[in-house]
Amino acid sequence: MKRSISVLLIALFAVLLLPIHAKAAVFDRIIDEVDILSESRLAELNEYAQEISDTYRIDVAFFLLSDEYASYSTLSEAVSDRYLMLGFGANGVAMAHDVDGDLWTIVRFGRAEEIFVDENRSRLAAAYNVESTYSGGLLAYLQTAEAILATAEAPTAVDVTPPAPVAEPTSPEPAPAPSTPLSTEYIIDLADLLTAAQLQTLESRAAALAANYPSEVRIVTVDDMEAYGYSDISDFAYGAYSDLDFGYGADSDCILLVLSMYERDYDLRVWGEYSKGVFTLYGIDNALDGYILPLLKNNDFFGAFSAFLDRAEVYFTMAQAGTPFAKRTDPVAIRRSFTLKLVATIVLPLLIAFFVCSVWKGQMKTAKLADTAISYIPAGGFHLTTQNDTYLYRTVTRTKAASSSSSGGASGGGKGGSSGRKGKF
Repeated sequence: MKRSISVLLIALFAVLLLPIHAKAAVFDRIIDEVDILSESRLAELNEYAQEISDTYRIDVAFFLLSDEYASYSTLSEAVSDRYLMLGFGANGVAMAHDVDGDLWTIVRFGRAEEIFVDENRSRLAAAYNVESTYSGGLLAYLQTAEAILATAEAPTAVDVTPPAPVAEPTSPEPAPAPSTPLSTEYIIDLADLLTAAQLQTLESRAAALAANYPSEVRIVTVDDMEAYGYSDISDFAYGAYSDLDFGYGADSDCILLVLSMYERDYDLRVWGEYSKGVFTLYGIDNALDGYILPLLKNNDFFGAFSAFLDRAEVYFTMAQAGTPFAKRTDPVAIRRSFTLKLVATIVLPLLIAFFVCSVWKGQMKTAKLADTAISYIPAGGFHLTTQNDTYLYRTVTRTKAASSSSSGGASGGGKGGSSGRKGKF
């Protein structure tokens, strides 16, 4: 008997020493903490995410969250912690959408950092944000992640290297640092807010946007605009735009973000009719309030500039598809509008009707059925005291007054006019 137990223990120990298979663990990868998705749809998306993770051996996940993560300083920290607590692997990518705060982020681990570079990160965000429903956005996110992984030159074997070597791909970046500032064209960082590697990353993304769309997206930072003879940030923005000959094509289309650090002034300005159609006033407010300014206030300049380029790419993509970003096409605004309409047209009328009927019902509790008509005649009888003649119809004749014509105009695009918004961060 003792020998049988010993053999059993040895066999169990041998099983534990067997190599771990490469196939990813099976558990939920689409985490819906706000209960937006139906159970059937959530199951379908989880099955698809599991299939992608198994095929490419990189965990692909998504978190739908509320804004209840106050114990963390940023959404990225909250998502990273959830990712690790749920037991995902050392190689993975996860996007999160804070539904209440309307914020999103993407975190990457291990080999996924090499594959989901900033350009591919923007592709994931654009795919999710362009859809009008959460379900459609999640499906687009997974499809885009699968397409990126399919074309990436990633090894198929399981990566079992310790965490330290993961940072090795980034170590060669400081080498080109001396020449990087000289090669920038779209990102002019005179205030030295960025590292050489960050500057080159943003420059590459801005250049890609200029190559794909008939406009330029640029960023200029200075220590103090007064050193250049300006006291107003919008005047400084126009001076940079004009003096440095920014803009694409005959209309000089340009989307420019400028910062003056001494007074912490910012201005996001748009020139050119095409660019104004892409970056509408609603789009400018959305980009600044929802993405750029929160990061600028925390001195996360690389994050803020990345978010600016992200929004530009989203807006360009939507404009190219024939639905420029505006309140009527903003997926988040559409969802909020639908909720408000639902409340206004169904829930609120029902509550009002219930309240009114309850009041009426309470007032009727003292009413009793009379047996004879005499009960409805007041004491002393009925006396007519007032007589009026009421006319139900009348005829009115109107003569249209002569009107004077007038005309007006608006300033054009290019060098002649711009739209935008300025302020302090």
